Amino acid sequence: NIDVTAVDIFKIPKMPDHAEAYATPCGIDEHYIVIPTKESDSFLSYDLLIHELGHTVEYTQRRKKLDPAYIFGHPLLSETIAHYYQMIYMLKHSTREERLSMLCSITESYVFNRFIQIMQDIEPQNPKFDFSKITRHKDFNELAFAYQSTPVLENLINKYDEKEFAQIFYDHHAKRSGVFLALNFIKYKFDIKELFDIKLPKETIDLSKLIAQTNLKPKKLFDFSKIDETLNSFINGTLSNNC
Repeated sequence: NIDVTAVDIFKIPKMPDHAEAYATPCGIDEHYIVIPTKESDSFLSYDLLIHELGHTVEYTQRRKKLDPAYIFGHPLLSETIAHYYQMIYMLKHSTREERLSMLCSITESYVFNRFIQIMQDIEPQNPKFDFSKITRHKDFNELAFAYQSTPVLENLINKYDEKEFAQIFYDHHAKRSGVFLALNFIKYKFDIKELFDIKLPKETIDLSKLIAQTNLKPKKLFDFSKIDETLNSFINGTLSNNC
């Protein structure tokens, strides 16, 4: 029930690296979405368009308050909103294979996070990846087995060896956790509109304090103890909030 008819969609032949589509705010509700042309090598599915429309919904709801405090959203929560609308759509209109394919968008971030965990176990005070040590750690064997027929591990190792991981994680990978929060929004029938009224503080941001501004139940929202079961329910199309 949020009007997005003022949003324009543009097609371009070449997308930025690591982007299948993107949304940019403009005015109160005159945002635009950029998608690849049919001739482009980039892949675009309908659910991804819904994801980008989800971003424009947040832009509109925040900007219509005409208060600078609401202009910016938290990257992780913004991805939660966009994935919520995307996955609600997919539960109604997509195949099992399409839902499974969508989760590929979090693969690199998941592995990146596992690499951080391994590095922290090896050298807690070392802020950089050292893959000469990571690849000898017992937990790396599980990743090597899982991704043995893919270039995922090799690509990440070549890209991030000897680089500090904290800022890279915050800038590129932390927001991917929005997928899991969105799944819990669907699972527990939480109102996604609660996230539109959160103000970002000027000081260091604490995610739990942001959620405390809402009527959401943080213990449920951040409970990932059965996330495997929730993921499988989404893939099989049985996860529903009866929207």
